[in-house]
Amino acid sequence: MTGPYGNPMPPYRPQPQYGRPGANPYQAPYGMRPQYVGSPMPPYRPPKRSHAGIIIAVVLTILLVVGLVFGATAVNGIRQNLRNSVNPDTAWYADIIPCTDSAQYVAYSKLVEDKYTEYQRMIDQGTIFTSLDLPADEDSGNYVKDFMLILTDRRAAVRMGCEMTTSKAELDDIYRTRINEVNTLESKFRNHEDLEVNVKITRSDGSVYESDGKAPKSVDVDTLEEQVRNADVQAGADGTWLEAGERLAQAAGLTLNYDYQQIYNYCRDSDGDDSTTVASYCAAVPDLIFMNRNRSDWQRTITRSDYPDVIRHELGHAFVYKRCRTTNPPLGVSSDALANSYALKYLGGDRTNLQKNIGDFPEYTITDASDQAAEQVHAGQCGR
Repeated sequence: MTGPYGNPMPPYRPQPQYGRPGANPYQAPYGMRPQYVGSPMPPYRPPKRSHAGIIIAVVLTILLVVGLVFGATAVNGIRQNLRNSVNPDTAWYADIIPCTDSAQYVAYSKLVEDKYTEYQRMIDQGTIFTSLDLPADEDSGNYVKDFMLILTDRRAAVRMGCEMTTSKAELDDIYRTRINEVNTLESKFRNHEDLEVNVKITRSDGSVYESDGKAPKSVDVDTLEEQVRNADVQAGADGTWLEAGERLAQAAGLTLNYDYQQIYNYCRDSDGDDSTTVASYCAAVPDLIFMNRNRSDWQRTITRSDYPDVIRHELGHAFVYKRCRTTNPPLGVSSDALANSYALKYLGGDRTNLQKNIGDFPEYTITDASDQAAEQVHAGQCGR
């Protein structure tokens, strides 16, 4: 049964609905009213000056498409002209190897395309920073941009074809090495290591973007928890606790999405009633908490002093996920009891507020076992 906060729903992989960004913590200072609509998007959007990267990407894409059409035509034309212009009985270079004859070239092409698609999907869904445990700030945005520019460059190059050679073994050697290069690049990216590349791009306005691929300074989970504990949690001038909830989520690097129905684009296993659920966490989009404005008593809910602990409960799920990559580690307690214990012990939660509805929803009950499980998770011990 879904409790008042909503059980964390197991992820599945639907076709996501991409949309334009809604509220994001990087742009909105703590005093601003939250935006209540918008599809799930990244918790970070760089300031306007950084949007040049997006413009560049668009310009590059256009140029690459044009270049690929003419480039591929040119390469194919050169190959055909060589074949047509030689005496096949005497010319050693008549037998130019087709790219697709090299299994390593084919594997490299697929790897580059798959990696580009995988990380672009994370960007579109707004999960890139949380998935990589990166802070949602400008440095991280540039780090992601550098990585994607490298993949884009390799993706464009592979679409132009391969080296013109009569040696299949040579092609295999070249692209076997390039496969290793891409795998090494991804490993550095996921481990927050310097990419060890120099990126220099001239923007459409003549300005230049330069980067050495340095990794951003990561914000560790302990620091995020401290930020949540120290967040300013007070009722707003309008008498609601909405801004307090926003500040808690932002301190944790998460975003509140007030279009609750969008959760079903990512997590669909729910036996609850949307008219009573206040909020839910979905591990498939781990940097979002979905808030249900359609709850029957929403307006009264946001004026109650226990509203911040609704957010803390969902943050409990989020931090369990950050530590264990699941909201349901095998520790012998319910995920909701674990989230409540975690919120109480590490996120500044109030026991009375967190236990308000346990008469109707006993799975939320904080026990010695759930407290011990929270301590284990906090220590990085995610199983018995």
